[in-house]
Amino acid sequence: MSKRLILLFLPLFIFLGIWAFLYQPSFSVLKLNRLQTSTFTDKQRDKGQSEIINYQQDNNFVALHFELKNEFISPYAGMSFFQKGSYWDLSLYNEVEIEVELQNTKNLELTLATYQNGVTKETELLTYRHNVMEIPIQENITVCRLPLNQVQVAQWWLEKFKLRSTELG
Repeated sequence: MSKRLILLFLPLFIFLGIWAFLYQPSFSVLKLNRLQTSTFTDKQRDKGQSEIINYQQDNNFVALHFELKNEFISPYAGMSFFQKGSYWDLSLYNEVEIEVELQNTKNLELTLATYQNGVTKETELLTYRHNVMEIPIQENITVCRLPLNQVQVAQWWLEKFKLRSTELG
């Protein structure tokens, strides 16, 4: 009788085992109550000319309207998301999903700033390792999944701290 019971529930146990192994939790960055954001441009940091024209944020979206100007070698504008006083532990996650609506944009990158032993100073943002992912742009609205195991350390960051990506682990 017990063998029949085991055989009856075996598919359920296999399913639950596979599901538990493959399940990835998720959370929405925008819905966190301690989320803070800031914007940046080449004008603020590198004496460029790009400008933030409008910036809006609520619990469901962040809108950034900017103008890139050709006077700088590589013009840029962007925004940062962070939790004041704490870090996000991404060790349980294997990808980042992002939905963007774009107009007149040729390329877009997501940079994850992570703590790097021996380099990072908590009060200096540029000392955090800058891990970059190119976001593929298609049409106007793009939802894409970016695998965290495919991030690449920004070349400028490696050069600034005289490091090789193979040394970082």
